[in-house]
Amino acid sequence: MQYIEFIPEVQNKTGYGVGYRRMTARINRKFDVQVNTKRIRRLMDENDKLSVVRRSWLIKEQYKRRKDQKDNISKDPLKMHFISGTPRKIFVEDITYVFSFEKRFYLNTIEDVFNREIVVWCIGTNPDADLCVSTVYI
Repeated sequence: MQYIEFIPEVQNKTGYGVGYRRMTARINRKFDVQVNTKRIRRLMDENDKLSVVRRSWLIKEQYKRRKDQKDNISKDPLKMHFISGTPRKIFVEDITYVFSFEKRFYLNTIEDVFNREIVVWCIGTNPDADLCVSTVYI
């Protein structure tokens, strides 16, 4: 089992940048053997030679799209101060579910922040954009 000495050598050269999957491929190529990835992972774990690099689960375009979405989030105009000095100036919306004997319904309400009065409400079977739009246009 020559590859047990090979693992620390590779990890020290790469700064612990090789994961167990790539390490298995390197060992299989170099020593012309077929070693399972689970065995290499166990050996790396026992000798504290696991990689510090985490596997990326998304492609680079998806990471970029998520970063752009975070950058484009609109600023909070209320600044989390839910107080209004005049009626019918600031409204908040909430969707909650209501159980019945047959199925679950969703209640969408729009509330005036000034006196916490429910201005309009609508009930639907799905909590989607149609429920919100139908509540606003009642």
